Amino acid sequence: MATQEASRARAQGLEDEGLASQVQQQVQEKAHDLKGQASRNVRGQLDERSTDFGEQVHSLGVALRRAGEQLADDGKTMPADAARRASDGVERLGRYLRDGNADVFLNDLEQFGRKRPWISGGVGVALGFAASRFLKASSDRRYNTAQSARSDLDAPLTRSGAALETGPLGAPPTPPPVQSRLPE
Repeated sequence: MATQEASRARAQGLEDEGLASQVQQQVQEKAHDLKGQASRNVRGQLDERSTDFGEQVHSLGVALRRAGEQLADDGKTMPADAARRASDGVERLGRYLRDGNADVFLNDLEQFGRKRPWISGGVGVALGFAASRFLKASSDRRYNTAQSARSDLDAPLTRSGAALETGPLGAPPTPPPVQSRLPE
């Protein structure tokens, strides 16, 4: 009898392990699907935004080219040449952003990092420093807001419910001394 119960318990344990394994596999598959879906969404957004931004940048390049042509018509050759060179670069950037996709951008970014690791590291340090300053500034603001709210809650109240003014250490301020003016 004891052996039958032990074998039933082992069988139940094996069934539980099998069920747990199936659940774990389903969770992993679902996580993999969600990761793929999130990646596709981010890539789609990046493609859409870069296309929109690329069109705006290209329009800026066209406007610079027109300005350069106007300057050339007015006989101002140096500013016209500068505007033309700038418009070439801006239009090239606009085409890159408009025609590229997330894979192209990531590949170019990786190659830049491989060719210039010191610049990539410097950019990373600069971004980290900027992020730390932002977090410090926002934490100071939150801390001061919390302190102000705490001091308002700790302030003694008058009969009307209004908070009494307090001195520097939270004590009620002392009234100024009364000076009597007696005729001499």
